[in-house]
Amino acid sequence: MIDPWELLLHHSYTGAPGVIFDLSPGRTGHGTASHLDDRDFLPDGATSGSGAIAFHPGSAVQVRPTRPWTALDAIRCEFVCTCDAVGGGGTLIDAGSFKFVVNGGVPGLDYALSSDVSGTRFGPVSSDGTPAVPYNQWVTVGFFYDGVTGSSGFTLNGTELVRWRDSSPSRLAKTSRAVIGNDLAGNKAWTGRIDDVKVWRINPHYVDNAFTNRPVDPKIRDCWKRWSDALGVALKEDRECGLYVRDLIKGAVVSIMQRALTADPATAATWRAAIAEYQRTWPTGDFDGIAQILGKLVAGIGGQLQLNTDPALAALATDPWVQRIFSRLPPLDCDPGFTGIFKKTAGLLELQP
Repeated sequence: MIDPWELLLHHSYTGAPGVIFDLSPGRTGHGTASHLDDRDFLPDGATSGSGAIAFHPGSAVQVRPTRPWTALDAIRCEFVCTCDAVGGGGTLIDAGSFKFVVNGGVPGLDYALSSDVSGTRFGPVSSDGTPAVPYNQWVTVGFFYDGVTGSSGFTLNGTELVRWRDSSPSRLAKTSRAVIGNDLAGNKAWTGRIDDVKVWRINPHYVDNAFTNRPVDPKIRDCWKRWSDALGVALKEDRECGLYVRDLIKGAVVSIMQRALTADPATAATWRAAIAEYQRTWPTGDFDGIAQILGKLVAGIGGQLQLNTDPALAALATDPWVQRIFSRLPPLDCDPGFTGIFKKTAGLLELQP
């Protein structure tokens, strides 16, 4: 199954003191120790030999974000750390557009969106005063923010503590600087130890990988490349129209996902099961099987999701600017198996403007 998440940064503080190497596939998030000396780099973390950093006022790991950080539709972070009872936490990461903190054992997220909206989320507080993030224990604490579906929340040792949904999701604002173990101003250092840091974003190549991860004839692959190249030219030469069509496509995708994931539990479960079945079937090249999956999905929950009257889907199907862009593209008659999927399921979904 293709992973929808791409590891953007992975720090594991096991190397030589002061050397902070990014273990993520891109290797673009190396860290620089700031006001940390050799004594702050500990040989043991959550396990023997795993290494950790002990932070103190003014100290941090500086990261210079690269281009992938500038347009984050969705992000996840996880920290293997201890939280000292004295101080009760502090800042785990601050990247301007998002800041993950723990105050008195309670996780918090500050965020700034590209839509100029900003806000704060706080995790649960127990009635008996026990901190949500236990003190003086090695734990894995994290947060997630999804600007597509509008969901955000916190996790502890792989289990969700709380989740929210926003009615008007948006990607995060751009960021040009990030620090680990403190805030950007250097005033709220983490009171504890950090062993491991992971940051993910939505994989921007997820759709491409999914639609090419199947057995195809080289001629079909070349045909898709010509079609994709033609689409790129059309969008570049007709920029105003291209930007408008891009927003229509994103709006349709967001609308479907929001309707599916915020529906009643049975409908949401049917949606997730169909996605899992699709991902298992697609790499086999079984187009009839894919068509049956989509057909069952539309027939089963299309009514609950009101897909045939969704204005975002109707706009994408009928808007003249969409037709203007696609009229400039070569036909995809070289891949009849793929186009046949939609011919077999189109009759189930008659969009109404």
